[in-house]
Amino acid sequence: MKFKNTTIRLFALSISVILLSISSCNKGPEPATVEITTLPAMVEGGNKAVFSATIDGVTSSVNGFLYGTEAEPTLENAIHIPAGSPVDGGIMSTVSVEPSIPTYYLRAYAYVNDEMYYGNEVSFTTGHAIGESFEGGRVAYILQDGDPGYDANTEHGLIIANEYFGTDIVWGCDSIDVSSATGMEIGTGAANTAGIIATCALEGSAAYLCDNYESDGYTDWYLPSFRELEAIDTNFDILEDIEGGHYWSSTQSADTLKAWAIYMWTNEGEAAFPSGEYKKDLERRAIAVRSF
Repeated sequence: MKFKNTTIRLFALSISVILLSISSCNKGPEPATVEITTLPAMVEGGNKAVFSATIDGVTSSVNGFLYGTEAEPTLENAIHIPAGSPVDGGIMSTVSVEPSIPTYYLRAYAYVNDEMYYGNEVSFTTGHAIGESFEGGRVAYILQDGDPGYDANTEHGLIIANEYFGTDIVWGCDSIDVSSATGMEIGTGAANTAGIIATCALEGSAAYLCDNYESDGYTDWYLPSFRELEAIDTNFDILEDIEGGHYWSSTQSADTLKAWAIYMWTNEGEAAFPSGEYKKDLERRAIAVRSF
């Protein structure tokens, strides 16, 4: 009986030694140096970012990125984006980010032998995204290089109201030449609207409705110019819940009895009448915009 108990004890000791040996082999030697370099984030479209980093000195399949609005992001205070096995010493992830956050902080990490290694911290800001709720409406167009008012350092664009003004809106000023409302380009809609209101503020007309529109405390709305409407229409497949059809612009045509209208939100080929100049007393839709 005594011999049997001794055998059991020796067997248990042997198992413990084997398990300890396996555990030690799995853990592996401590790396001499782990160098993690977090590279600058690339932001695309205002709501998508590409993160990348290099990891030198170790091969780890437990790695990724941490980002958030607090400096020195960790698992406790940031969003965790796992990346997986490094490719040629680098890792990369594409993530959806909330647009219009002033600053995000980002750093890469690698988890090696039960220890967390962090890379350097970088910061990035996001731009606006088409369709994003912002300042009383939705972002409908972001100025591109070559557009009037474009600034490479500061993002600008157009915000569209969340609703339109019916289907029976007239441009107004039927027999009046509004010489101050002939601007076609992006950036002229507000001046056009002010010119219409100063010349013939017809209650219920397109310019009047836009000029008097208010949303979330914002009152600087106007009837967009022809090119502004054209620009917004390029994003019709992203902007939803706005009825398709002819929308008045604030641009009077060379024929002072007419103004420009854009056929928006559906394929131009489906329109009974294309975008163009129409008599001011015809009934069309209207929607307010504002600039940011």
